[in-house]
Amino acid sequence: MSFLLATHVVFGLGSLVAAGGALLATKGGRRHRLCGRLYVAGMAVVGLSGLTLAIAIESMFLGCIALFSGYFVYSGARFVYRGEGRASMLDWLVLAVFLALAASMAVLAAVFYRVQDGRWVVLSVFAALAFLLGGGDARHYRDLRRKEEQKKEKESAAVRGRARKVRIKKHLAHMLGATIATTTAFTVTNISSEPIWLAWLAPTALFLPLIFYWARKVDMK
Repeated sequence: MSFLLATHVVFGLGSLVAAGGALLATKGGRRHRLCGRLYVAGMAVVGLSGLTLAIAIESMFLGCIALFSGYFVYSGARFVYRGEGRASMLDWLVLAVFLALAASMAVLAAVFYRVQDGRWVVLSVFAALAFLLGGGDARHYRDLRRKEEQKKEKESAAVRGRARKVRIKKHLAHMLGATIATTTAFTVTNISSEPIWLAWLAPTALFLPLIFYWARKVDMK
């Protein structure tokens, strides 16, 4: 158990460093891609080790957080690697599991609220974010399918440019969403707060403005 925890912590810290490198590097450049690959690899280890730890200590709460971050890493990477290609059956399956997770987090939040556990605030916020971004992903996948079915041979440069911006914004939002979950886990492990949800939501309050900032920056290009 101690080895698994150490692995989780080390790779979590490494992933945060890689995320910082990707944010500071020129988007799409060699350093950005390298840091991005390191981030995805590190977060894969973090997600699997976190889920294993959650099962070992029988914590549904921590299990939800591990799956939450795992989806954002997977989908964020797929928006880059898939490009404008149609979403695969695996993409849809992972999305369905994520939306089921969002519903589970909402139910768990209600349970925590009834027993006066302050973590209900965190779960409520994460569930809302999951429904919001997951619903947006579903609409995006549907649009890609319709576009392919229409089989348009020619598209204007403006249309291709808008599609690319949507893909880049989703990539940034999902990768930063995973970073929020990772930073949250680090924060609550090392910082005690009153009320309890303050430390849990501080990373969300920090990174959400960054998501809006990068989205606006992409729109202005």
